[in-house]
Amino acid sequence: MIPHGAPAFLSRVLLAMAGLMLPGPGDEGRTYLNRVWQMSEGLSNNGVNSICQDAQGYIWAATFNGIDRFDGMKFENFTTRDGLPSNHVVCVFADSRGRLWVGTIAGIAWRENGTWKKLPDGPKGNAYLREASDGTIWAACDDQIWKISGDRATHMDVPGSNPNLHALLPDDAGGMWILGRSNVYHCTRDGEPQELRGPWTDDLEGLTRDREGRLVVCGNGMIVRRDADGWTDLCPLIPGSTEDAIHTCMTTADGTLWLATRNAGLVYLDGKATDRLDTPATISVNDTRCLFIDRQGSLWVGTNGGGLNQLRRRMFDSYGHAEGLGRAVTTAIVSGPDGVLRIGTNGSGVVRKEGARFVPDLRGTGLPERVPVWSMAYDKEGALWVGAYRDPLFRVKDGRASQVASMFPEGAPYTQFLSLHASRDGGLLLGMSGYGLRRLEGGSCRVLLEKPYVWNIYDTLEDSHGNLWAAAGREGVWLSGKEGWRDMRPETGVAYMNAAVLTESAGRGVWIGTLGQGLIQWRDGRAKRWTGKEGLVNDAICQIEADDRGYLWLATEGGLQRLELAELENSPGLGGPPLHGVSFSHADGLPPGQFTTGHGTLSLKAPDGSLWFSLSGGAIHVDPAVELMEPAAPVVHIESAANNRGRLWQFETATTRDRLVQPAGAGTLLIHFTAPYFIHPEKLRFRYRMSGLETEWREAGSERTAGYAMPPPGEYRFEVMAATSGSGWPATPTVMTVVVQPFFWQTVGFRVIATAAGFIALGIGMRTWTERRMKRRMARLEEETRLERERRRIASDLHDDLGATLSEINFIGTFSAVTYTDHPVRDNLQHIVTRAQRMAKSLDEIVWTVNPTHDNLSSVARYLCSRSQESLRTAGIRCRLDVSEDLPEVTFDSQLRHHLLMAVNEIIHNVMKHSGATECMLSIHREQDELVISVRDNGRGFRRSECPADRNGLTNLERRMNEIHGSFEITSTPGQGTLAVLRSPLPLQK
Repeated sequence: MIPHGAPAFLSRVLLAMAGLMLPGPGDEGRTYLNRVWQMSEGLSNNGVNSICQDAQGYIWAATFNGIDRFDGMKFENFTTRDGLPSNHVVCVFADSRGRLWVGTIAGIAWRENGTWKKLPDGPKGNAYLREASDGTIWAACDDQIWKISGDRATHMDVPGSNPNLHALLPDDAGGMWILGRSNVYHCTRDGEPQELRGPWTDDLEGLTRDREGRLVVCGNGMIVRRDADGWTDLCPLIPGSTEDAIHTCMTTADGTLWLATRNAGLVYLDGKATDRLDTPATISVNDTRCLFIDRQGSLWVGTNGGGLNQLRRRMFDSYGHAEGLGRAVTTAIVSGPDGVLRIGTNGSGVVRKEGARFVPDLRGTGLPERVPVWSMAYDKEGALWVGAYRDPLFRVKDGRASQVASMFPEGAPYTQFLSLHASRDGGLLLGMSGYGLRRLEGGSCRVLLEKPYVWNIYDTLEDSHGNLWAAAGREGVWLSGKEGWRDMRPETGVAYMNAAVLTESAGRGVWIGTLGQGLIQWRDGRAKRWTGKEGLVNDAICQIEADDRGYLWLATEGGLQRLELAELENSPGLGGPPLHGVSFSHADGLPPGQFTTGHGTLSLKAPDGSLWFSLSGGAIHVDPAVELMEPAAPVVHIESAANNRGRLWQFETATTRDRLVQPAGAGTLLIHFTAPYFIHPEKLRFRYRMSGLETEWREAGSERTAGYAMPPPGEYRFEVMAATSGSGWPATPTVMTVVVQPFFWQTVGFRVIATAAGFIALGIGMRTWTERRMKRRMARLEEETRLERERRRIASDLHDDLGATLSEINFIGTFSAVTYTDHPVRDNLQHIVTRAQRMAKSLDEIVWTVNPTHDNLSSVARYLCSRSQESLRTAGIRCRLDVSEDLPEVTFDSQLRHHLLMAVNEIIHNVMKHSGATECMLSIHREQDELVISVRDNGRGFRRSECPADRNGLTNLERRMNEIHGSFEITSTPGQGTLAVLRSPLPLQK
């Protein structure tokens, strides 16, 4: 410990001795991925003084040109035009109430409900702000401390001349640590500032607390920690020079102490290792000014001139050309009894790991230097077996490599040893190309599985139950048990399987990696399978390892993926919900080159629990013990809405943040949304829908605006969600109610009034129409009545006048004929009588037709029957009648009655004149909507084709029936009589 006032060299000596117990800078440290945003990407200024994250997840960056809000894709800048006291912003932080506080060189402002508010009676100089543990806002400015409550501020002076206060650190009791240029103060919640003495003289820059709550103070060329018995100098722990000014310090949740320096980049101390992160490898410039950790675990660094840096810790270390690998494809990774990690390559022989590099190995053992290694394995005796491409199998033991011969019949060609595995009982399992699976033991080689079942064996596994598994590529996967070998493709339900790799996890069964069919688990006689649809980054799985922390690691053709074994256990497999794995691609620092496949020892779980995976251009080393903060699912925020009239709604300023009202006739509605997300934000996918207006989701891709042209009036539910490239859609979307107001004529009140008015107008119209209709009907009825009276008068006049005259002529003619019996005039008189009788008959028919009394079907039927009987009786032909009793009471007008009468008369006349019949039947009945009148005789019959061409009686019949929309049919056979049928549609009943 360093007493106050101890010489500087003494402190360096003491800490140098303590530093011997900590890893030095030569040890392997952390590696980070960095992404930089500068003015070319929208940042308002490349000098960033302070960083924070608000409750919605936005990153805020204080610059020399105002303050910027960042969602991962775009920056929004706020300056004095928006209400800031000055554009030179030195401090920004978000309090527990969701307010954003800004300290500038001209005073303080805070943002609440989308509006910047200034503190009228607060400090006017450089203001630095923090929130105490009790929620009080503290501000440090020059030589005063301010406490802010509401929009009022009170202050107290700090002892000393020109303390130049510029940093604050809350304690756990509502008080505050205060840093000046050459002093440190502590102020309790209700007390006065008290100076804290320490081993410094000037140029103090920052303060923090370490993982154990001890105070750490940094400055120009110094960093000290307050312990129970004094101050401890931490400079000897910093790699490289310690003369640079340390601008600020910060302790993260994992206990790592971070230092931002003026010219030496970043430095971290985590109790296990220390290292320096500088340009150009890690950050944009070495002049770093501020530090911040966001909720996704990224370290944000503000620089002086280098913009905004985002650092994410690599999950793995890469080994390529610079580390002694990558000149040839990595084909095997093993760890021997000596604890040395060895890698086999296709063309560069075997190499071993020394420190952070790989160096050639097994030189001078007799193993060819550039042997194309295809597989490697250690047996129980500690010997290293090396399988080569079209070379013998080598055994390396005690510094000597020997070839293993007599494995095949003499003259057989060499093969490729695709996989080597030492069995529990001491034998060596050989997976070969073209020769299947064999077992080498005691100098003999025994065939286990080969043609015609399989050709190539790419991996083997001896599970915890003593069963032997073999991955045979396109021949699937095979299992050897008590009953012998069996093809597992039918039992796994995968008819076509390209099996590449096998592994077993404790209590979780056997895992099968395939090239194109995804991941398969076999456990307790049951198989489950997952593909890209269930969350895998790729269906081609090259390597598999299970770590000791409950995760399964998949090296695929689409990158590296970590899955939780417990989630896999609870997942149903195909058709189930997407898995929530973490994936790594080239954007996460995965080196170029594809993961190697087609060999049996491509990956390794080392004795220390770390994992190794082979690449075509090297290898990667993964430490599962590194805490990986899985990125939270992106949360969508609806920022604003606009229409043809301008901005309509803004989240921060809206009185109702979950409700948007679109005025009537405002045109196209545009809704702007985003999701603050900073790990590959360009890969975010959005989709949305307006529930109530549409049912299907609209896939927006990376677009962050939804547009609806002239939405109809109504109340809707706007839903939007986001997902990363490797995750499924969340179950719950972000929701906002959207109300599209109607025009006044579209409102319910207007519709009620309009409906009522419409009904009234309709009633008036109906009444007027009904009255007019009744008047027209009355006029028509009066006209019909007048016509009926006129028809009755005409019928009466014809009957009374013309009928009486014809009867008189008939009487006179008959009397005269009797008087002049032998006179020559008698024949003329008889002819007059006959013509008068015919005229009387025709007159009777005309009177019957004209008289409206007979405008009904029953009268028609009676008259047709009486006229037919009368006519047939004069010819001596018996007339039989068949009239239905259920004839409807319908009205037949005079034209219809006239045509039916004329047609029946014509048929009866033909029967009397041509048939030679003795009997004739008249039938009148109804068939559906037709009146059917038929006349059947028992006469001689005829053929219609033999009728004289000058006879047109039948033609007249057809014409008459067509005029009343009826039909005429006649059927006759010589010697069998004739049937004539008249069909007429029945008029509608009135």
